[in-house]
Amino acid sequence: LRTLSMIGQVAIACVLLIGGALLARSFVAMLHADRGYDATQLLTARLNYPHELPAEHRIQRLEALQARLRAIPGVTQTAFGNGLPLVHIGNVFGRIIPSPRDPASSLQIAATWRVVSPEYLDALQLRLVAGRALAATDTAASPGAIVVNQSFARAYIGRDAVGQRVRLGLGSRQDWEVVGIVNDVRQGDVAEATRPEFFVSYRQLPDAIDFTPMLLLRTEGDPMAHVATVRALVR
Repeated sequence: LRTLSMIGQVAIACVLLIGGALLARSFVAMLHADRGYDATQLLTARLNYPHELPAEHRIQRLEALQARLRAIPGVTQTAFGNGLPLVHIGNVFGRIIPSPRDPASSLQIAATWRVVSPEYLDALQLRLVAGRALAATDTAASPGAIVVNQSFARAYIGRDAVGQRVRLGLGSRQDWEVVGIVNDVRQGDVAEATRPEFFVSYRQLPDAIDFTPMLLLRTEGDPMAHVATVRALVR
């Protein structure tokens, strides 16, 4: 009985050791998995606006705040948007539109779309695969420009997505041109499949600024060292 007990204990210990080693390996792999963005040295904050504040006032205050945040010593980039990976998946766009490949046929689009400042993609360090990123020149007076991720291009447009026009019907604009493609971002678990996603500048959709902005600050050192300064500037 003592021998059998020892054999059983050794067997259980081996199972636990193997299971623990596999769990540790999976944990390390999860920590080093490519999520599509770089969260190191990045400070984020949620800015709660009064709901009754008009869109133009929101934009003015956001731009003024961004200029002040950019002037903080040690801050290299600032941006804002209506969501962040792991925090808020963004607005869901679901619509039947004419297919960019064949205008005579229809296409059912289901994608996440984000209203962001032009610096958003660069602040998260998303990788530009083709074309260009959003720019300050993308304004209400210029043609509609969107940046899509690889999943969106692959599912709805095809390999040559840059330059294609998509009839999205956002705000008062119907046609939008795909000006760039960025890598896919994992919004949640690293094992989850990536989703189609596209980005548009708030300058081209001023009425869509009615959201709770997420601020992004990329810093040279410890981002937490700037928390008190950011709070003071927001106040």
